Amino acid sequence: MNTNQIESLKSLLEQATQVLNRETSHCEQIFLDLPESDERFARCLYLVEATSHEQFMLWQETSNEARYLTRDDKDNELRNPDGLTWSKNNSGSLCKVGELGGYALYVCVTFTEINGKLIAFYYPTSKVSHFGITETWLKARCPAILGMSDAQNFPNAVRALGLEYPIDSNKKDRKTRLLEDLRSWMRKGAPTDAEFYDLLFRANGLLDLKK
Repeated sequence: MNTNQIESLKSLLEQATQVLNRETSHCEQIFLDLPESDERFARCLYLVEATSHEQFMLWQETSNEARYLTRDDKDNELRNPDGLTWSKNNSGSLCKVGELGGYALYVCVTFTEINGKLIAFYYPTSKVSHFGITETWLKARCPAILGMSDAQNFPNAVRALGLEYPIDSNKKDRKTRLLEDLRSWMRKGAPTDAEFYDLLFRANGLLDLKK
């Protein structure tokens, strides 16, 4: 790379930095004051790091409203009739939690009530993230929390709230259902994409079962 190419590259980097700084300043003006005006932060009892997709999968696994997709004889059968009750409103905020190396750190925080107990899901959305800064910011604004976990350890959150995790009581029943659905799949041929991913998700949750 010759001198002219190096200088051109430096110029491009400077221009990109200027654009990024302008965008960061704009976002700060929009979102910086939102958390302080949301009283749910003070009432939150548990924090769970989970993307929107992970949140949906946790709802599908534990909610008393989630339904199966693949059963021929009982279409839309409830997965866990005695499962957890999730609130309908899970709105949240995009929050600036700090800066690192001149870059703004943003986290999406959404709230939901499970059996009447308020928890928050969060995940970083900015190009740069720092888990230590994020956790410090969240703990400072959620003084009532009983703990923190990620999506994989969501059962810890449920139990910390004094609730029973639905899968604990019906794993054997889920194994039986899954085997029945696999037999149905083999009889009728290839499943739809939705059926395949439903079976895959359910099988993954049963890998720790002994024969």
